[in-house]
Amino acid sequence: MGDRPYTYLNMIATLDGKAVVGGAGTTWTVGSDTDHALFKWLRRSCDAVISGAASLAADEMPYPRVSEAERERRVAAGLRPVPLWVVVSGRANLPPDLRLLREGGEDVLVVVSEQAPAERVAALEARARVLRLGQASVPMRALVELLAARFGVRRLYCIGGPTLNAAMLEAGVLDELFMTLAPKIQGGAGQATMIEGAPYPPTALKSAKLLSVYAAGDELFMRYALSEAAKESRG
Repeated sequence: MGDRPYTYLNMIATLDGKAVVGGAGTTWTVGSDTDHALFKWLRRSCDAVISGAASLAADEMPYPRVSEAERERRVAAGLRPVPLWVVVSGRANLPPDLRLLREGGEDVLVVVSEQAPAERVAALEARARVLRLGQASVPMRALVELLAARFGVRRLYCIGGPTLNAAMLEAGVLDELFMTLAPKIQGGAGQATMIEGAPYPPTALKSAKLLSVYAAGDELFMRYALSEAAKESRG
């Protein structure tokens, strides 16, 4: 991967393709205990987690507690003792009283653009580390390269949401996708898919290489290589 971390995305979608099914706290209702266990296992295997501000605020995620034994396991595996949690919020539209910010402290890095309002940035700086990067928006490739160089991140775990996923895919910094297909249908229109943003032309769709498929109950767990390097390394 050169100067950037190996980056993998984990998402769940309904049979009709919805990655977002409602308001705050609804994401976890789509998946099973097996899907939740996969989410946590992938988190245990990374140096840092990266998420968008909107999805983080909607799901009100806690900062993961890491026991002393888990710290030792992580260090022995060549990982950071605790995961760095990176939150991308170009305009600093992130409530400073979020649970993750309260619990994570210096282990949370909020990345904003140069155009983020100063008063919002100041409120976030009282809770976590804040980094300004990019003018109107945060450049994804520059960000992941910085995470590797400054924070020693070699394995980066992306958990969405759909807008962040689109930006990272467009920047060419996603190596793998772990996708859970939930045996549920929401119907309707307007809810987000896994990748939002501008669509790719029909003649230039992004391709992926299937690495594995696993069925547990009525759920399907699929793993895809996205980057050319990941596709080549998997034969």
